Amino acid sequence: ALDHDIILRVVDKFLMQLEEQLHEKKVEAVFTDRLRQMLAKKGFDPLMGARPMQRLIQDTIRKALADELLFGKLINGGRVTVDVDDAGQVTLSFAEGAPPTAGGEGEEYVEVLPA
Repeated sequence: ALDHDIILRVVDKFLMQLEEQLHEKKVEAVFTDRLRQMLAKKGFDPLMGARPMQRLIQDTIRKALADELLFGKLINGGRVTVDVDDAGQVTLSFAEGAPPTAGGEGEEYVEVLPA
């Protein structure tokens, strides 16, 4: 069995991939620690390891972001904080301001806010 820190590193790897894809659409994403903890808990299975993680991220975060990217507040880019509420549902909150500049090529990071 993987320990919790390793599972969180797997979560961060998947979130960095998502963040990179969002950056191509001029979207800056912030993932809260509470969201990371939920993904670590629900995206890990003792028998299958972290294999369910990708599907969980697809079914929760990507699905929530898709409508906003296509028809909503992120059509032209922007900033979004991805969190999870007390019921375990993914929530999006949007910050006013200019979309991030396409400067920092090659930079990979996941910004984590305390819950």
